[in-house]
Amino acid sequence: MKVDSLGTEAVEIELDEETLERLEEKAFRDHRDSRAAAVSDLLDEWLKRER
Repeated sequence: MKVDSLGTEAVEIELDEETLERLEEKAFRDHRDSRAAAVSDLLDEWLKRER
């Protein structure tokens, strides 16, 4: 993990082709083609399941 200029941690992940395609579809369908919003949404869902 890296610390960015705001002092928050940054995490880098690798996605397989199928997951990346699903992410792109979600970004287009649910977030007006915003990949960052789709990633944030999916991360939030995952964190809620892990509790």
